Amino acid sequence: MPILIVQQQFDNPPGRLGEVFMQMLPEPPEVLRVWQSAEMPKSITKYDGLVLLGGTPNVDQLAQLPWMQREFEYVQEAHARSIPTVGICLGSQVIADALGGTVGRLSDSQTEDVEVEFGWHEVERTSAGHQDSLAKTLPPTFWQFHSHACHVIDLPSGCEVLASSEICPVQMFKASPVMYGIQFHFEMDRDYILKSANDAADPLGTINMPLGEFRQSCDEHYEAYDALSTTFCRSLACHLFL
Repeated sequence: MPILIVQQQFDNPPGRLGEVFMQMLPEPPEVLRVWQSAEMPKSITKYDGLVLLGGTPNVDQLAQLPWMQREFEYVQEAHARSIPTVGICLGSQVIADALGGTVGRLSDSQTEDVEVEFGWHEVERTSAGHQDSLAKTLPPTFWQFHSHACHVIDLPSGCEVLASSEICPVQMFKASPVMYGIQFHFEMDRDYILKSANDAADPLGTINMPLGEFRQSCDEHYEAYDALSTTFCRSLACHLFL
């Protein structure tokens, strides 16, 4: 059976993760674009896995977004039935909130005036991350691309933090042996990253640096990011979906 990828925003596609899945999995993934779907499946019983992508909505908008309410049900079903699941950025926050954790805004939980984690920031594996079979395919410290204004504040019972950054203590967590939340954007390519920076009307706000400087930082980090992220996508496919 195929994997279901839930795309929550038209310009936030599966990216390199979708490309790797097309190459490695026995069946191509099915992409559910929530803004195009008149009716979402009531259950994920016909799928062998679930991926929730990112987007600009937040879990505090649950009451106004029926498709997000259905995603919560997917996560709860996947957790109960041990269906392999990955959430990226907003997707990771949906997992945490649906299972009883707490999600909030960075601006409400930082001692400094930080409203968004955007751009290239270093991520470090925790002690639990050094033991986890998926997380330890990543280096002890590594640079990743970030674009979020909300984050997981409190994890549900039984979850483990696998990686952290200076701004965001929960960059990667495990909710079960087959369910992971990942805050950083390992799935993006250069074009999407640069588009994010170019979009001055982005709901997350400005990038807090001149665009030329951001492009230079992209040139500095992208080659290593590209190689690491593609390898991580393959590790994720092998660990959870093969």
